[in-house]
Amino acid sequence: MRRLIVQRALRGLAVLAALVATSPAAAQRTSLHGTGSFTVAYNDNILSTPDDPDPNAAGVVTEPIADLALTVSPGLLWLFATERTELTVSYQRSFVFFAFHGDASSAADFGQVGLLHRLSPIEQVGVSFNVNRSATNLAGLQSPLETSTTAVPQSPAQLLSFQLAETYQRGLTERWSVNQAANASVTTSLGGAGSVADLYVLRALAGPALQLERHLFVFEAGAQYNFIDVPQPDPTVEVTDRHQAIPIADVTWGWQLAERWRSQLVAGVAFPFDTQGTFAVAPTGAAGVYYVNLAYGASLVASRAITPNFATQQVLYADALALSGNVALWEAQGLVLQGSLGLGQNRALDTSQVITGPVLSNNFTFDASLGWTPRNSPLNLALRCQRLQQFGSSEDSVLQDFQRNVVGFTLGFILPPRGVDDQERAFRPRGLRTEPQVQAPSASR
Repeated sequence: MRRLIVQRALRGLAVLAALVATSPAAAQRTSLHGTGSFTVAYNDNILSTPDDPDPNAAGVVTEPIADLALTVSPGLLWLFATERTELTVSYQRSFVFFAFHGDASSAADFGQVGLLHRLSPIEQVGVSFNVNRSATNLAGLQSPLETSTTAVPQSPAQLLSFQLAETYQRGLTERWSVNQAANASVTTSLGGAGSVADLYVLRALAGPALQLERHLFVFEAGAQYNFIDVPQPDPTVEVTDRHQAIPIADVTWGWQLAERWRSQLVAGVAFPFDTQGTFAVAPTGAAGVYYVNLAYGASLVASRAITPNFATQQVLYADALALSGNVALWEAQGLVLQGSLGLGQNRALDTSQVITGPVLSNNFTFDASLGWTPRNSPLNLALRCQRLQQFGSSEDSVLQDFQRNVVGFTLGFILPPRGVDDQERAFRPRGLRTEPQVQAPSASR
């Protein structure tokens, strides 16, 4: 399986290189940028110590450990664009140093290659490849506006993950188009105190889309295959690897309610079944409302999805509610306030009892950021605070209740600064048409 994923990744990169090589030479734009950030943060629970640890367990820390952390993240960003092709290559190395607990320090690597190529005015293909190496000990601040409510392990482990993704879109008529997407990913453990499973996921979806004046309808069908390679720390104890195939179908309705308001509704169903032949009917979907303005924006999204989790070595049935927003306090000077709240509940996806399965954990996340990006400057500054809490964890689960608060200050830079054209190309919608501004991605992705 691992060899298959690597082969597909190399094949995808070969296709990417061929497309770039055959792009028109006229009007090429290319730039190389140095990126970096420095963050000083106070973390009141650097080891994610459980609220109620087992005092009899060997080597267990019974009280949360607080410390100051310095995170240094240098990187490189390369941009290449023609009239038909956009290519982005980036790499970042992140170091986390703790002032009083050097053994908790860690490092991470993040690499990404992304390509969008327009085969014709009505047809485009996209390819992306990501490689990440990181730790699970939650040493530093997470991404801005982080509303993830994924179940989190307490035992530290080094993880290596690969993901290869491909998309294809073609316009059939003025209103109808066809969309296709596929991805393959691998998450494997490089060692650590935790016993972490290797996770392999294959996924493919395809279907038509109908674009009306103020509405967008997307119809998708496909399947996902999950393989969880369970570790066997004790050779005398037999373990069982987990295979699961999940046919999927869903319908998305996006509605441009007004000039600044839009909504989306996703209704789907999955049919997970395992090697024993048992299966279940699992409803999935999402509902969201969005407000977008030049100076401020907000969104509220509720979702239900099927997500494999390496920490629990299970496929989870995840419910989530996420609220996020941003407001320009001083637009002329680039002063922006951002915030998000996330609440989630995770249950094991048992093919015999999908809805009534036991709750493995509940998760709450809060993130707030006050950022300043001076005009005509390569610098950006941000004051951040985050709270992550896991509660209501099942006694039969490897998950435990814990909480963590982080407050930090970040100084970031990009040299030379990106041009206006680069920023516009990076953030504009990837669809064949940009009007009306209705985007309704599937919740099953």
